[in-house]
Amino acid sequence: MKSFIDSLDSICKEYPLNKKVLIMPSYAKGEMLLKKMALEGYYLFNVRIITPLDLARNKIEDYLKDHDLQLIASSESRQVVFNIMEDLINNNKLSYFSHLKPSNGIIKAIHNAIHELKMAGVNSKPSEKSPFVNPQKEKDLMTIYKHYQNYLQGMNWLDEGDLFNKAITLKEGEITSGESVKYLVSDAYLHDLTYLERQLVDSLPDDSLHIIDELTDALNDAHEGDDQIDTWKRKITFNTKEQIDLFSASGESVEVKQVFSWIRDGCLPFDRTIILYSSSSPYSELIYKLSEKYQIPVTFGEGIMIQNTKPGKLLFLLLEWINSGYRVTDLNKILDENLLYIGEGTLSGYKIRKLLREASIGWSRNRYFHRLEKVISELENLEELDDNAIDDNDHSRHQRLLGEYRALYRIINDIFTCLDYQTDEQDPEIISLASLSGCIARFIDEFGQVTSQFDKEAQQRIRDELELISQISKSYLEIDQAIERLKESIENIRVGQELPQAGHIHVDHYQNGWWMLRDNVYLIGFDADRFPGNRQEDPILLDEERKQISDWLPLGQDRPKENYQLVLDMLKGIADMTGHMENGHTENRHRENGHRENVHNVHKEKGQMVISYSSFDTTEHKEKFPSSLLLQVYRQISGDSDADYTTLQNYLMPPEGMIPKRQSEVMDEIDWWLANYVEYVENGQHLQLNHIVYCYPDLQKGVEAFQNRLSPEFTVYDGNVSADRTAIDPRERAKPISPTRLELLGRCPYGYFLNQVLGIEPPEDIEFDPGKWLDSLTRGSLLHTIFEQFYRELTLNQEKPQEHKHSEYLTEMAEELIDQQLEELPPPSDLVYQYEKDDLLNSALVFLRSEQEYFESSRPIYFELYFGRSGDEQEHQDMVPVELPSGKRLYLSGKIDRVDLDQDGNYLAYDYKTGSTYGYSESEYYKGGRQLQHALYALALEQILQENYPHNNIKVTGAGYLFPTVKGEGVRYIRYYEDNDREQILELVDKLLDLLSQGKFVMTDDTSDCNICDYQVICDRKSLDDSITEMFDYCPELDLFRQVRKFE
Repeated sequence: MKSFIDSLDSICKEYPLNKKVLIMPSYAKGEMLLKKMALEGYYLFNVRIITPLDLARNKIEDYLKDHDLQLIASSESRQVVFNIMEDLINNNKLSYFSHLKPSNGIIKAIHNAIHELKMAGVNSKPSEKSPFVNPQKEKDLMTIYKHYQNYLQGMNWLDEGDLFNKAITLKEGEITSGESVKYLVSDAYLHDLTYLERQLVDSLPDDSLHIIDELTDALNDAHEGDDQIDTWKRKITFNTKEQIDLFSASGESVEVKQVFSWIRDGCLPFDRTIILYSSSSPYSELIYKLSEKYQIPVTFGEGIMIQNTKPGKLLFLLLEWINSGYRVTDLNKILDENLLYIGEGTLSGYKIRKLLREASIGWSRNRYFHRLEKVISELENLEELDDNAIDDNDHSRHQRLLGEYRALYRIINDIFTCLDYQTDEQDPEIISLASLSGCIARFIDEFGQVTSQFDKEAQQRIRDELELISQISKSYLEIDQAIERLKESIENIRVGQELPQAGHIHVDHYQNGWWMLRDNVYLIGFDADRFPGNRQEDPILLDEERKQISDWLPLGQDRPKENYQLVLDMLKGIADMTGHMENGHTENRHRENGHRENVHNVHKEKGQMVISYSSFDTTEHKEKFPSSLLLQVYRQISGDSDADYTTLQNYLMPPEGMIPKRQSEVMDEIDWWLANYVEYVENGQHLQLNHIVYCYPDLQKGVEAFQNRLSPEFTVYDGNVSADRTAIDPRERAKPISPTRLELLGRCPYGYFLNQVLGIEPPEDIEFDPGKWLDSLTRGSLLHTIFEQFYRELTLNQEKPQEHKHSEYLTEMAEELIDQQLEELPPPSDLVYQYEKDDLLNSALVFLRSEQEYFESSRPIYFELYFGRSGDEQEHQDMVPVELPSGKRLYLSGKIDRVDLDQDGNYLAYDYKTGSTYGYSESEYYKGGRQLQHALYALALEQILQENYPHNNIKVTGAGYLFPTVKGEGVRYIRYYEDNDREQILELVDKLLDLLSQGKFVMTDDTSDCNICDYQVICDRKSLDDSITEMFDYCPELDLFRQVRKFE
């Protein structure tokens, strides 16, 4: 490196006024080199950077304009190859590649093969003896190549290879001559050029081209002797002082965090520090996230993954939403991330999520409009009611809600208008990839949030890539295939590529590090899996084929050696520029036992270099090993030329972990607590709980709650609360309560407290389940409707249920209602729909057979009898008052599914259960307060009938549950009552409400009750089983609860 810089400096001094053009692999590398030289005080004047590509472009710029030719980017030519491959395979014009299903990975490999062949100067003419292991492969590649070239020529496009060929073959007279220019290129870079690039450079005038010889001793030594890595890698011949070190870490995230910690601890100037990784994934992402978290200024030479930007996140979440069939839960992910720009002063993301949930949309494009239109129509109907029908508060709320839903409708309409992609005329499940790409490009442009320069660049890159696909692609694909194509096209795009800047740490790949050296260098990720890399061959052009085709084609087997040599050259360059590597061995570098000292103890006057690797794979949960580079460097810094991996790993132990070893490594609050904990333990002390609580006062209540819940005492944290009984006890106010709520209180008072007192309800999102259409509530409601309508029709016609006579009618009616449900909620697939439809129809037939069997013993006379709540006006009754043994009055509300009249003229109250008979039996009437509905319905029914028919001798003798489904097998559980049963149920209800009034909201004593509970995450009842069992057995405050449980 130093010899190259000195030679460059000499040329600049020799030709101070001439224009000097330095040919470099990239502008970033060139600019960094010049900036480094300027900082070191080297003479630079009238020097500019150019790449071989721009050298070719500049040479024929006028020619391109005159002939209306356009240079296309690699992404564009790759899309051309994609289209050609699809067309050739679909038309059976390929043999070797005929079995392939085009994907971005395959197309990338074929596109790369074409590019490499063109840049190596290989033409498309067949050879006399095929260099390919299979001649059919050569034939297919030639076919693809010819179609590719024909397409480019038809569009007046040139790819990179065409540009170089044109620049090389263009006659001298057609080139505009300019001022005297000195072209400068390093000898090492000259050897890295492709055939066409080298031809172009060689075509420059001899008196203008200066080749700078900068071969180092390390480079010369590396090429002597055996070509095997195990031989030549030992020939590095530099020595170091104390500014170089090695370390290992337990995971990549720890490795990156440790580097940041040492940079901060050493007060290293950011713009004199560079981090070079062996692999962009996961290191660039980890560095980006930590730099954002700690607000550390960083520039990224290779940029960051586009998924880290808002438009990138929006794109991939949008594709997931489309692929899911527009599930609301997937749209909520976009809203949660605040990725949508929907205009100022409109609905917030939270409000949109809330309205979508309340509209019960679930999924499906059509369902968004259907459900929103229905909700808006219902609200508009409420608006048309007479002013006296609703109070002012309700009227104002309805107006506000109507305005919000209309605004939401406009937003949803705008979104789906933007996503109105074209489908195949014959099959709507097949879509146009070009149309989908164009729609998504417009969506990202119109709805994407842009809050940073990274976001702006990402939005532009996404738009360019998708519009390119939209212009070129002719594919029609299934939706999931199209989505996958677009993901693959975008996922590897990186944005935010930057040159090193003042006041910023620079991060880049080690392959770019030779030109971007700084005083403090961190090489990370140098484990054996990542460096020097494997000898994997190209899947399209094998090494054996490459050797026969051209000496200018790179070989996969040479890649590890080239990578290794690159790092050796870089280390030599670091030594030249920073003075790390001098004669003499390391001073005070090792302990007597051979372990390394901490790198933060290293002197930093002359800068430092640190090489590290992750010793543990946190994903695969397995050990990882250092690369041979670390062993080679260790031999130099230790002076032990015979050191092996065991010696190296002993030196590196223990690896850096998540817990900081000292306060100077603390980066955040979590680190501080972990470091203090370790310090306490090492000093034989214990970190006291009061220390933590002092810093976080809110934790005191959590600690107190946890300790109390583990105790056998019934405390406020177990549900022993002080409450205003007039506010929570339904006996204290004329507000009805349903038997279902009383059953919740009997099953688990704590669950009742969460639901009815605190008003906590789980989100009612309609979840998409690929194996399920209707949830249990919707399915039960549908079956209830089928049963009710069927019997209403029979009652109207005064007919008895008979299977041979009514099965066809019942099936037709059930199918009609199922079809209506289908319009309301689309199934995940036809297969699932048919399965559940068959089950519903079979359950209807089970119902019919059961009714035929029991009809002579009792016949239905009322259906859906509401009391104390809204329902059919003809069968709606007021809430039912019940006098309790305590002298207090309770008002009941509910809905009796069916009322039957038996042969003796007595009445029965029935409730349909559309599941299995699990939890029900003929012997356990009340189940300790868990089953009250049957008895309370009997009481309510008797009182309703007596009030409606005061002159009749009304008597309700029984109530129960009907299980008229396939699972229930048509079973009936009927409970017949005596006079003392009435007293028993009223006593049980009174005790339950006393429990409520006293604020004894204890958790259930049986964890099987938790299986049907929505609050398992909140209460975590099962983990407290031992302490709660002891509390139930001995706590005097729970005597009343124990009494309730005795009612069987």
